[in-house]
Amino acid sequence: MKRFSTVLMGAVVFSTLFLVSAQKTNAAEVLTPNQMKSQMTDQDIKEATPHKEKAAGTDDLGMTIDQTQPAISERSAYPDVNNYIYQNNFKHPDITSELHQFAMFGYNTNDGKPTGVVVHYTDNPNNYSARNEANYVINGGWQSAFVHTFIDASSILNIHDTDYGAWGSGAVGNKYFAQFEMVTAKNFNDFAKTTSYSAWYTAYLLNKYKLTPSLAQEHNGVGSIWSHSNVTTYLGGTDHTDPDAYFAKYGYSMGQFYNLVKKYYNEITNQAVNQGSMDHLTANEQVLHTDGWHITSQSTNYPYSFIIVINQKTGQEYKRYAIYRNQRNDVANAYPNVANAAKSGFSLNVPVTDAMRGNTYKIISRYAQTPSGEGSYKDYNFANTVTVPAVTKQNKASMDSLTADKNTLRVSGWHASDETKGRNYHYLILMDASTNKEIRRIQVNNVARKDVQNAYPNIYNALNSGFNLSTTVDAKLKGGKLQV
Repeated sequence: MKRFSTVLMGAVVFSTLFLVSAQKTNAAEVLTPNQMKSQMTDQDIKEATPHKEKAAGTDDLGMTIDQTQPAISERSAYPDVNNYIYQNNFKHPDITSELHQFAMFGYNTNDGKPTGVVVHYTDNPNNYSARNEANYVINGGWQSAFVHTFIDASSILNIHDTDYGAWGSGAVGNKYFAQFEMVTAKNFNDFAKTTSYSAWYTAYLLNKYKLTPSLAQEHNGVGSIWSHSNVTTYLGGTDHTDPDAYFAKYGYSMGQFYNLVKKYYNEITNQAVNQGSMDHLTANEQVLHTDGWHITSQSTNYPYSFIIVINQKTGQEYKRYAIYRNQRNDVANAYPNVANAAKSGFSLNVPVTDAMRGNTYKIISRYAQTPSGEGSYKDYNFANTVTVPAVTKQNKASMDSLTADKNTLRVSGWHASDETKGRNYHYLILMDASTNKEIRRIQVNNVARKDVQNAYPNIYNALNSGFNLSTTVDAKLKGGKLQV
């Protein structure tokens, strides 16, 4: 009985441990190394382990190190790296995305997002090109190792979707972190650039995944910013210690890198945002249509929204429309830190008037503090333009009947034309068909023709376009051919 009880208790304990290990947390929550390791299953480890081992004599990603080229000689002393970056105010290049599907596996979190960022160094003293490193990975090297992005002194090259894991560190690190490689710099200036761009990219990823900057090595492996060395120390599954030695050559450290990340993170999250995009701007003879979105980081101070139609040629406001903004979840996902980004959309149909025809218009989206849209406001001027079609003047007519006997000529039909506006006298002109000369001109009264209006609702006088004429046949008309 005692033995049975011991077995039963063991089963209960095992079951409890299984349930705990199966529970995953959201990426934005700070995880301890033990939490990350305890949540790993055999399947997780399989997904996060490369297909092949890296060969000897290769860099951090497995690229063969060319020993025939001498590495850059290091000086004994360098300027303070962060101060040098601040003084030169390096502008990061745009992220170049060339996404490949090497091994597509998700992060070990409930929301499928990474819990932090790992900083690597390629440790190839003779290769200074992010492109060369990326090409090696793309051309098969990925089976030994790959990261999401390579950064050198002129580029940020993203080759794998950061929404999925990468094989850049041990299995646990691969299941929790976005990862990038810093490529060797030719000189100190290039090192400062690469470091600046790497810190900005780290801040960019933290902001993208709603993570707050914190340095893992300062909190016993709890943080959102990790070196490869930190992964080795706190999570295992790898024995690399980069980029510590590389940083040290320039008198630099992960602590200083962390300070630089915080600077860029604050700039990204606190900068004044005023962005917009026009999805559609079209016009036909009846309606000018516009839809898109506009966000501003100060929208909470400007509760009233407007779309303003501007005459492109004169620059004058044609008309202003108060609007209610609609839901745009895609914008909220792209700008998670901008207030009201989820309610930034607009869609408006503007009735075309005669005054608009033939003119070209552009659109301004406005957030304002007053119901009139005047006073203090925030505008976004869209570059898109559209031309309202000019009036196509129509001239339609039909002869319903044309008969004559020896005493009377009878004519009925209709004539509708946009040109009748301002022309109040209506004539039928009888022509000699053989000589094409006018015989007689007769004024007629307009007759209501609802059928014509139904067929041509856009012609100016369609309703009152009918005519009926009965006139005596003159002797000189007899025997001749008439045209009306």
